[in-house]
Amino acid sequence: MTNDSSSEEKPIIVNAERPGHTGKFIAIFVILGLLVIGEIYSMSRLGGIETDVINRQARLADQLNHDMATKFQAMANANAQSLQQMQDAVSDLSSKMGVSEHRALAGARYASSLARKLARQDKVNNEALQMELAEKADQTKLDSVNHDVATTQYGLNQTSTKVDTLAKDLGMARSSMGTLIATSQQDIAALRKLGLRDYYQFDVRRNQRQTVAGITLDLKKANMRRHYYNMMLVFSDMDVYKKDLVIDSPFFFMPKYMHQFYEMVVYQIGPHWVKGYISTPKDALKQLAASSGDSGSAN
Repeated sequence: MTNDSSSEEKPIIVNAERPGHTGKFIAIFVILGLLVIGEIYSMSRLGGIETDVINRQARLADQLNHDMATKFQAMANANAQSLQQMQDAVSDLSSKMGVSEHRALAGARYASSLARKLARQDKVNNEALQMELAEKADQTKLDSVNHDVATTQYGLNQTSTKVDTLAKDLGMARSSMGTLIATSQQDIAALRKLGLRDYYQFDVRRNQRQTVAGITLDLKKANMRRHYYNMMLVFSDMDVYKKDLVIDSPFFFMPKYMHQFYEMVVYQIGPHWVKGYISTPKDALKQLAASSGDSGSAN
């Protein structure tokens, strides 16, 4: 029975693959794989170079913006500090004059209004400067601007030195706004020669109005013994009544259309009269006339 089952088994035939074709296919696949890997690497490399260039450009732009922002911030800080010093000086002047609480509050409000006007003008100037620098952002033009700023600063330093020398030689006091206070006609003549501001003298008698530098003055009271006076000032369609003004102490105000302050000083008081001067920014009357004319034409 065993012999029959062995005779019935069928032989198993195995077809052997041809080794030559298999090796060729493997070699082709390897070559294609290497080409794909090389292409991927090349694309990755190009992408990295492009990213690096973009990053460098972004860093250069950020650096330029940072430098400009730093300069603007420094200017803003300096202007803010000047305005704060102005307000502190006006407050200190009011306290020294010994005015009442109500008058001190009125003076503080006027000083605050003056500071706001200066701040608005400073903001306009800064915005104009930012626009100009944005249009001239390349390094060559920025170097030229820096040179101009340095030259202007040198000129301001020279002028400040000249003012300090004049103040020391003539013994003049300096006001809270930085102006020199003249106490005689000789002082006024010296300040006119300096050429920083215009000076207009007046001799006003009680209840006899006089117009000086576009400002109408109306003396209400003159106390010769206590060295103070009351004055009505009429300018820019306003009547400003100031009481208990002290001799040799400047009073600052700002007419309409102007962006810089005027200064009034009385250096001599009689029984019914006062003598003094009004100082204005250089060529202020021409600017005021031009501004008033433009406003009238627009209306």
